[in-house]
Amino acid sequence: MGATGKKGPKVLHLSTTARGGAGIAAFRLYEAQRARGHQVAFLSKTIAIDFEGTELVDHSLSYKRPGPWKRAMIKINRLFTRNKVLSHIRDIQESTQAEMVSSPYGPKAMNTHPLVISADIIHLHWVSGWIDYPSFFKEVRKPMVWTLHDANPFMGLFHYPMDLEINRSLVNSLEDQVKEIKKGGMALSNQLTITAPSKWLLNQARESGQFPKGSSFLCVPNSVDTNNFRPSKSTLRSRLGLTEEEEVVMYIAGSQNIRRKGLDLLLKALALLDRDISILTIGKSDRPMDATAANVINLGFITDAGQLVEAYNAADALILPSLEDNLPNTMLESLACGTPVVAFDRGGMKEHLSDPDRGQLVSDQTPEALAIGIEKFMDRRRQLQVNKIRDYALKHFSPDVQVAAYKETYEELLKD
Repeated sequence: MGATGKKGPKVLHLSTTARGGAGIAAFRLYEAQRARGHQVAFLSKTIAIDFEGTELVDHSLSYKRPGPWKRAMIKINRLFTRNKVLSHIRDIQESTQAEMVSSPYGPKAMNTHPLVISADIIHLHWVSGWIDYPSFFKEVRKPMVWTLHDANPFMGLFHYPMDLEINRSLVNSLEDQVKEIKKGGMALSNQLTITAPSKWLLNQARESGQFPKGSSFLCVPNSVDTNNFRPSKSTLRSRLGLTEEEEVVMYIAGSQNIRRKGLDLLLKALALLDRDISILTIGKSDRPMDATAANVINLGFITDAGQLVEAYNAADALILPSLEDNLPNTMLESLACGTPVVAFDRGGMKEHLSDPDRGQLVSDQTPEALAIGIEKFMDRRRQLQVNKIRDYALKHFSPDVQVAAYKETYEELLKD
């Protein structure tokens, strides 16, 4: 193990991507640690940054078309487990209604990547298709922290229990087979600490029995840049022709087509309300929305933090109708802006919105219950205090809090 020096251990963050909710959360942690003088690197399919902070043009994991001999060997290898499993997974991907189906396999070149070799600690994030379960934990003999962003590491093919329930009849024994491949790989790990941003996900992970005996489990919420996401005067309402007195809510998701995110439930709920509400929607969509449900204003796909902050500050509330979710970045961003959140009492939302001063929790996952919840919130929205909401975000979701928690976690790993 390398010397730790004044800046602490060299920590490599591995994430399939730096995009999407999980990728953004992972990269935010990396940036927060680097800004505070920690020795960190980041390796993903979309960006690679070394321990000096230099962005790399990383060719070591690139794929090349195999030559004739290699192609012949691939055909022969299809007789074996790995290729059979991959073939079955490809078939499943075409027939399921799941949000995502993932393989337990990935590029073995990851195991000997220079950044992996030079790291003292490997910090895994959302790594589907990025690590090879059977070989990674066996060959990379380093202490590891694994921040879970969904349930896939302790499931088989799927990322959320809901998808397994819907598709159980299609996957037959393949789900269990993939789970065993993962479990067998993780059993070979040197040291493994499991963290999750919500107690909801952490408890599921602990109770799954998938992780090696002796693994540690710790809840560490994600962070948000509270210097960027903060209360501010927004001119968005006036630009959209909305007055300050009008009721405006907001919905945001990377894709508006994901059933788990609950947009259909929200639109049905708004249609039940006997009041004029405008809804700002942000995210990709390939289908027209039912504008009869409310005054729907689609702002499109936005990545610019300044534009997001404007939207949060223009809304009376963020509506988060997710049926299953861990700790959505959108909730953290909204609270940091002092904007309350209305959500179903599931996952990480339940853990942070229990105080009505921060929004409204809805028990039943139905349009009727959500409509009642929105109605109750709107009737008292003027009573909520922006500064009080932001203070909660500063206490729980500031980068300083997250960085300190992981610094302690790394130190504990290196003691063993």
